Amino acid sequence: MRIRHFIGSILLCLGIALSLTHARAMTPDMPRLEMRDFGQMPILHDGRIKPLDSFARAKKKYFSGNDKDALLWLRDTVFNPALAETFPIIKITNPDSLNMLELPRRADRLYSYQEVNKALMAHAQSVQSILDMPQKDWTQAQADIALIQQKIVDLSDLLASLSLILPLSAHIPAIEGDAAQGADALPDSLRALAGRNLTYWDTLAAQDDLYLYVQNMAKKQGSAIEGYSPLEQAFVHLAFSLDSLRLNAQISRTLRIFPAPKGAQDTPLISPWTAAMNGYDDARTLGHIALWRDLAQAYHSGDHSAWNASSASLRNQVMQATGDHVRARALHLEYIAAQFKPVQVSAVLYALALGMLGGAALIAHLRPQSAGVPAILRGGAITSLIIGAIIHCCTLAVRVYVLQRPPVSTLFESILFVGAMSVLCGLWLYRNDGKAFWLACAGILGVILNILALSHNQDGDSMLMLSAVLNTNFWLATHVICITVGYGFCVLTSALAHYILGRHALGGTVPKQDHYQKVLHALALISLLFAAVGTILGGVWADQSWGRFWGWDPKENGALLIVLWLVWVLHGRISGQMRTTAVTSGLAYLGVVTALSWFGVNLLNVGLHSYGFTQGLAGSLALFVALESLYIGWAWYKITHHTQKVS
Repeated sequence: MRIRHFIGSILLCLGIALSLTHARAMTPDMPRLEMRDFGQMPILHDGRIKPLDSFARAKKKYFSGNDKDALLWLRDTVFNPALAETFPIIKITNPDSLNMLELPRRADRLYSYQEVNKALMAHAQSVQSILDMPQKDWTQAQADIALIQQKIVDLSDLLASLSLILPLSAHIPAIEGDAAQGADALPDSLRALAGRNLTYWDTLAAQDDLYLYVQNMAKKQGSAIEGYSPLEQAFVHLAFSLDSLRLNAQISRTLRIFPAPKGAQDTPLISPWTAAMNGYDDARTLGHIALWRDLAQAYHSGDHSAWNASSASLRNQVMQATGDHVRARALHLEYIAAQFKPVQVSAVLYALALGMLGGAALIAHLRPQSAGVPAILRGGAITSLIIGAIIHCCTLAVRVYVLQRPPVSTLFESILFVGAMSVLCGLWLYRNDGKAFWLACAGILGVILNILALSHNQDGDSMLMLSAVLNTNFWLATHVICITVGYGFCVLTSALAHYILGRHALGGTVPKQDHYQKVLHALALISLLFAAVGTILGGVWADQSWGRFWGWDPKENGALLIVLWLVWVLHGRISGQMRTTAVTSGLAYLGVVTALSWFGVNLLNVGLHSYGFTQGLAGSLALFVALESLYIGWAWYKITHHTQKVS
């Protein structure tokens, strides 16, 4: 037994190593500059304060469809916008959109800001005509063009976010020698600009004097700039550069990383350009500007120690300045979770467990006399499932701690929750009766639901702030959890019914009231309990939130559909109106009913009581319904055909 446990532990270590290798392979290769403090810097985005790393991942995924090297991309975008404009970052997949913009087709479907912006400007009239149309009349290609236009606007915002602390192209020469010609009338504020590498922020205090000086110079000497002295030309160039930069960048509001001055506005963090345009020049703001400038200089010079010191100081000072608005431990946990990618790691562990179970079954079939190796593989599979479940549950716990609400409020979260519940229930059922089916069920559902969750996390940050009408922790902790637990038991019930049908269809037998049928009935009753209680509580929530108990909300109708289906099947079983095959088939089809309730209603894009609207799922849902119908219909035919032959 000790040898078996030892070998099982070796297999577990191999599984964990595989998982960590998988996670490490997807973690961006960081360059020489240390990114940990930079990535954990707080930023206000989409209604909550998150690490800069999470912001970068959300933005990178929004623009390009993936979050690989997201923090490095964001760093280069804000500190070196001229270079970042050439990065292939905007993903365009629709061939009609590419044809409309006359862009070349590429294998990776990624295009730079420069080429997309140039194409949009070349077709500005066509693009504007699309934007002027009602959105409901857009074709898919027109909708994609509108989205591309919005992405260019959003990327422009990001490119300009730190431009006020980056060096200007205009330069005022030192006032000495020939360059001093015409300098007698210069005010002191303009003299202070000479001989320096200027940024927009450096010129804020002198801008009024600068524009007045240029206006007076134009009145005296006319608009022919060729007659100006080199110093005067430099000031004209500076004024023009500042005007252009301000017009293009002052709308930049996305990078909200500066602590707001006390009493300035009801928000803990503001964008750099908000600070500049509102005249915030208190000591704290000036200190943060200085640190960001030091960080920019360290980036451009490649000074590791200066970069590390500045990023650490920035992170600490923002934490202190924002006080209770920022929870340092929550930021750290969110950052670590993003590096570790626990959903993918747990999915790999579940898949590894399935591989071990398959290997054990194959060896037991080929060599019935060899019981040792299958037992070792089964032990490794159990351990791999347990470790995967622990990681899975820790993922949910981190979300609860970071968001301070139950982790069942979006489709992504509800799928993760049901996945964890399915794996835990499978392990518990295996502990009770020792059937390997429950291990396989836990592994299969864990892999499928984790992959399904990842497929619903393609549009950016998965830790979303809810609308006020949904963000009520009491009802999230009662109604939504009841409904989601009901989904979980429905999935388990359907999975067991599929197994029973398949086993008897392939074996040419009729389902009887055996152990599996008893467990199936118990799971169906538990599913009905949670679905019914959750549906009733949903009505109470609606009554307290919106003043009406039901209102035929699509999400509540979907939950009611599960209740009605289970009541019909269970009543048919108890009353004797349905035979065992019909009951088993009805409970197998519960998976379809659950999918329609869980995902289908979100395709309607109507109703307040929805956990997440989605698009593009109709085809996949229709395929799932078709495959389920074919499988259950095939099993029904095989079993009933065998019954007729026997009789």
